[in-house]
Amino acid sequence: MTMPAPPSTYILKAWDDVGLPDTVSWLPQTLGWKILGLLLLAALLSWLSQTARHWWRNRYRREACLVVRRLKAVDSGFEYQLFVILKRVLSYLNPADNLLFGKDFLRRLDAYEPNADHHFSSPLGNRWLESLHTAQYRLSPDEQEQLRARCLDWLNRHRPDPAQAEQP
Repeated sequence: MTMPAPPSTYILKAWDDVGLPDTVSWLPQTLGWKILGLLLLAALLSWLSQTARHWWRNRYRREACLVVRRLKAVDSGFEYQLFVILKRVLSYLNPADNLLFGKDFLRRLDAYEPNADHHFSSPLGNRWLESLHTAQYRLSPDEQEQLRARCLDWLNRHRPDPAQAEQP
């Protein structure tokens, strides 16, 4: 391979090379943009903090829902296991609720979600309590699924403070 010969004239001798411009900075150059960037960063950190706090405060809901979904209706202690799960959630929300049983327990569940379409103080709730007292009495599979759905709905929608729940 042969190399081309350099130009024979010296016309190009006085020309200078064109320099490249400086690179453009991605950082803002004025104070206003820096302040706006700091405000946006502060807003993002605040939103992330609130989201993380909300996620952490509601971990009991996720855990309880997971356990309720895993329960099998064919188990002999299905009704009692649902009762224990909701009792633990109530005890977590307010340790004084650990002593509740019977109609007081159902009323307390309803107090955490007063605007619900379905309440626990209902014929289904009464049959559920009866199945806890009497070993021979058991809910039908349809009633068990209704109770499971009502418990999951309550776990997802109740307010952690019943005083807040009573306010619209």
